[in-house]
Amino acid sequence: MLPLAGGAERYLSTLSWILRQCEAGDRPISTVVELYGQHYEQNENVASQQVRVLRKYGLLNFDAEHCAPSAPAARWLKTDGAEIVIGTLHANVRFIGELLDEVRQPRTREELRGTANHTFGFSWQKVSQVAYRLNWLRSAGFVQLLEGWRYQATDAGLAFLDRIKLYRPNEVTTVSVDDLGVPPPARDGGSVHEGNGTEGGELPTDESHPIRPEPKSPRTLATDIAQRLIQCANDGARHKEFEEAVRDAFAFLGFEAQLLSGAGQTDVLVSGVRQPADGDDRTANRWRYKAVVDAKAVSK
Repeated sequence: MLPLAGGAERYLSTLSWILRQCEAGDRPISTVVELYGQHYEQNENVASQQVRVLRKYGLLNFDAEHCAPSAPAARWLKTDGAEIVIGTLHANVRFIGELLDEVRQPRTREELRGTANHTFGFSWQKVSQVAYRLNWLRSAGFVQLLEGWRYQATDAGLAFLDRIKLYRPNEVTTVSVDDLGVPPPARDGGSVHEGNGTEGGELPTDESHPIRPEPKSPRTLATDIAQRLIQCANDGARHKEFEEAVRDAFAFLGFEAQLLSGAGQTDVLVSGVRQPADGDDRTANRWRYKAVVDAKAVSK
């Protein structure tokens, strides 16, 4: 998961700014990225990553010529209900609601990283991915920072937990297209309709209708990724989308796939873990590997 500019407790205000730039006129995503970079003093590569990933989170729709808030994001702009944003993130990114559930009691970021790795199958070497998720939850008022760098759910966060379905490792049925860093081989929305993991549906927000996002099936995600690859492979103007689709394809297959791109960089960095031979369960006998992937669109 990527951070947004503006600091730990201002993610939602930054998100609102981005979405309103899309609402302000008939703008391509490149224009919104440029405006975002200027407003928040971000370099072009970082600005592009932070804005474009919002499609994977189910908060933004765009193609080469137009961008617009997703249906849940548009509803949030009208109602200012933070549960809509966090509910959408929970439906599209692993370890959002689950992290909130883990901080019913005070926990440190390092403790949460251990839970993410040992219980949910991540392989995070640093706490940055935990920190980004905590910042989204703090911005929504669902988590508070205590003394000793411990985090705990607020009353609003606990109320939100009562309205969502939590996912456990044996319940994960779809693939995550997560993170700038190391996306796990598990559930995340991917793109189903114009890159929006929510299929255009709105999340109910009144108390009588709990938020229970349905995980997308692997077949649906695979079909969507394949369509994006086909659509972008012959269009040089959509090279960024093509690289994102390549990244998502490797993530779907279970690899950790990092989108790098830019001058002097490979397009996608893929890594994974080789498991020990049958009958050998010693962790020490596992080893990591990496591969570089270049994505080139051709006109033919």
